[in-house]
Amino acid sequence: MKLNDYITFASRPSVYAPGTSTMWDDEYISKQLLAVHLNPDIDLASRKPSTIISTLQWLEKIVLKAGSAILDLGCGPGLYTEYLAEQGYNVTGVDISAHSIGYAQESAQKKGLGITYRTMDYLDLKDRDAFDLILMIFTDFGVLVPKAREKVLANIYRALKPGGVFCFDFLNDSFPIAEEGNREWEICNGDFWKKGPYLLLQEKQFYPEQNVCLSQHIVVEDNGETSIYRFWTHAFKHHHIRELVEKHGFTGCDFHENILPNCQFYSSDDISFCLAVKQERTGK
Repeated sequence: MKLNDYITFASRPSVYAPGTSTMWDDEYISKQLLAVHLNPDIDLASRKPSTIISTLQWLEKIVLKAGSAILDLGCGPGLYTEYLAEQGYNVTGVDISAHSIGYAQESAQKKGLGITYRTMDYLDLKDRDAFDLILMIFTDFGVLVPKAREKVLANIYRALKPGGVFCFDFLNDSFPIAEEGNREWEICNGDFWKKGPYLLLQEKQFYPEQNVCLSQHIVVEDNGETSIYRFWTHAFKHHHIRELVEKHGFTGCDFHENILPNCQFYSSDDISFCLAVKQERTGK
């Protein structure tokens, strides 16, 4: 590959331009992600076990009823689903990573937990009137580009039972989303992105009109093969979230603050939880 090709790759992309690769279903990277999910000492990929438990106990107090059917979107290796199943709920987990789902299935079987797991992209969710509660936790909602966000909201609304609740967390307007960084490069002899040696070029770009930050990672392997990973992160005002969910038919929309403890990546004030309710059916 010529140097001009790298200059093109590293130029500022148009907003929401996709990368050339994704990491969630990559055979090598998804194994590294699974290890990060399972590390109990960091708030990456998944939150710490104590935070997961306290979040779910909060939900039990305000939303859940005995026997509730729950869907966890982006369930990873089952850290939320296992706790919920242990409390007697009817739980389903969905994740695009075959490695995470494989681990979750094996773990549930060892513990005698009757959890249903599906390896799939939640953009393809087809369920209808099936769940009392749908979870999307770890600010996944904020990394969806607008087209995907619209589809996911429609899928979730259809999958909820009347009166069901969609619970998700998001970066709010106190989070410093307007972040740009100098370009950085690093030579690695096999690490997170690839098994063999590679050159890593990375940077952050802010797009003020959409209030979105791009984290771009360009990985060049020894043979010249190049992979571009792009992650678009949004922060929202409450009224924007309300407009988004009400557009898709949700009627109730409550916001909750300071549910999470501070960590090295954000403060408790930076993340809000939204509980959006699907309208109950009226009449016969």
